[in-house]
Amino acid sequence: MQIIETSILIQAPVERVWTILTEVDNYPNWNPFIIDASGQLIAGQKIQFHKVMHGGAVPHQSMVTVFNAENHSLCWTTTWIHALFFKTMNSFNLEAINEESAYLIQVESQQGLLSILSLPSMLNSLRSSMVSMNKALKRQAEDKKHRLPHSWSNGA
Repeated sequence: MQIIETSILIQAPVERVWTILTEVDNYPNWNPFIIDASGQLIAGQKIQFHKVMHGGAVPHQSMVTVFNAENHSLCWTTTWIHALFFKTMNSFNLEAINEESAYLIQVESQQGLLSILSLPSMLNSLRSSMVSMNKALKRQAEDKKHRLPHSWSNGA
């Protein structure tokens, strides 16, 4: 199993960050690697993404395994071909530092036969992508001029 963990401090209330992170349909507006996304973050439900990978848009479907709004915890799994071959688990955990800042921990774990073939350069590229996504989320959440869409529930 391969595990990559990244984290970032965000100078915005945890509820604002959580709202942005959990509005799947709005991922293309801030996430540099998602060009299309749909679905609801409900444990047991599927979400669809079109990710920018290898110079093109790669569609995939993930299963939400954890959605806990109270603890600001989210996880989904993606199976490629078959779980024995390659399966990824992406988790996001937000922690309130104080009323105006939050700490995000993002983890991707890979398992299956193909995970053994993950070269260090591939893992470094994935880590870099995760860091870029964290920074984009930080920019979105910290942008005081940016108004969240009315559909977003925190009233900012």
